[in-house]
Amino acid sequence: MPKHIRVAFYLMSLVSLFLLVCPNGVQVNDSVSAAQRPPLVINELLARVPADDPATPDVIEGDANGDGVRDANLDEFVELVNTGMEPFDISGYEVDDSNSPGSLRFPNGTILPAGEAVVIFGGGDLVMSRLEFGNARALGLLFSVGGANGFGFGNAGDAVIVRNPQGQEVARLDYDNMNPVPQPVFQSLNRNPELTGPFINHRDVAGAGQRAFSPGTRVDGRAFRRVLTGASPQVGPLSGGTQVTLTGAGFGSPIESVWFGSRAATDVMRINSLQVVVRAPASTTAGPVDVKVIDRFGEIVAQGLYTYQ
Repeated sequence: MPKHIRVAFYLMSLVSLFLLVCPNGVQVNDSVSAAQRPPLVINELLARVPADDPATPDVIEGDANGDGVRDANLDEFVELVNTGMEPFDISGYEVDDSNSPGSLRFPNGTILPAGEAVVIFGGGDLVMSRLEFGNARALGLLFSVGGANGFGFGNAGDAVIVRNPQGQEVARLDYDNMNPVPQPVFQSLNRNPELTGPFINHRDVAGAGQRAFSPGTRVDGRAFRRVLTGASPQVGPLSGGTQVTLTGAGFGSPIESVWFGSRAATDVMRINSLQVVVRAPASTTAGPVDVKVIDRFGEIVAQGLYTYQ
């Protein structure tokens, strides 16, 4: 076989092996077995921050962290989601890129609840930002690398790497101008379907519309976890009027209405994505009733959550 054909065959074999071991550019270090691998998924990466459009002065297109300024480094972010069934302690886990010293190590006591997302920005003033990023802000799961360069992700190509406290890679996404997909317009890379699928451009995921990114939420803006778990107090008189604090996750803004059985609550006040305070309506029948919160994303229902006495 001629030498140039042997070389070409060898290179094709290497490419095939890479695609087999690392489909869609996602790599996991072989030193971490499947049994040891944490339930952490890189679900979204914004490494190429969209430029601001001067034709829309009321919108800052690339301001992913919501601090009022578009910055090519500080608005970059990584979104990790706990796909397990239990809370996961990410204390000591590190997130960084492959080409610069910019990184973040989660502090002690950082717990990521099941089904929730943690968002790490390159930087910016997250205190000034009014965005909630799904449930991340209310849960204390917003972080920034800081400094002038943040992560320092390269536009031409780079990688986001997640390491456990022992320094082993447990999740990784490599990208360049063509992989995992070409990006003719700067936007994030997002899994499709969310959490389980390969990475594609954010705007190509069903429901994203013209959104270029969605830190802390699904592409349509919904929190990853939407649930109604508690009421305090859980019982009240038939005459109604009891102030009830509803707890859960994923309460979108605005809250359109809250229902106790077939009757609407009054004085509805959304505290944050985890808490809503209402005044229970009157009822003609004693016993438990379902409670339903309706926001712009739909309904969150808990059966028999409140009881009339």
